[in-house]
Amino acid sequence: MQPTKTYREAFCVVVQFWLLSFLAAASSTNVATLGTAVQSSVASGGNAQRAIDGNTNPDYRAGSCTHTSSQANPWWRLNLPGVYRISHIKITNRIDVSERLNGAEILIGNSADDNGNTNQRCAVIASIPSAQSHTFQCGGMEGLFVNVYLPGSGKILSLCEVEVYAEEVPPPPTFTAVVGQRNVTVVGLGPCKTLVRQLVT
Repeated sequence: MQPTKTYREAFCVVVQFWLLSFLAAASSTNVATLGTAVQSSVASGGNAQRAIDGNTNPDYRAGSCTHTSSQANPWWRLNLPGVYRISHIKITNRIDVSERLNGAEILIGNSADDNGNTNQRCAVIASIPSAQSHTFQCGGMEGLFVNVYLPGSGKILSLCEVEVYAEEVPPPPTFTAVVGQRNVTVVGLGPCKTLVRQLVT
């Protein structure tokens, strides 16, 4: 006996409701400290890891801000331990030379091409006032890498803290059911169409 249309639709609704509830329940926390950071160059001891040390002190002399050499298109990259769905990113600027961050781009994605600088743009930093933090909404963009990229020649990129608020993207759910004498297994985020196709063939 074939399942009725009502049964199939009810199953789809239940599965979709479960997935949405699962994703909504996951809290968004700062995951930047779970990753590792690299940057295009290092000057004055301002290594990349300083931007994810949990210290938002905007005074460079306190030893918690990054610093690249003066170069063309400097960049900073966070390598996350997995693929994350990013809701927002908070960046803290230096107390001095705060204008250096103007025009920097925040990029998110899974590609390591060009050191991650070809990934999708979340936002452009028009400016962040001296010693202040600003939050940039990324709308759930997913990625393994978060870059801060500063286009132009003779630029110095300096960050005092980068906080990435996100949740890890879970592996595709697997659903297994016995229908009649048949075992049906569905993998992925779109189970309804797949399951209905297996049930009616």
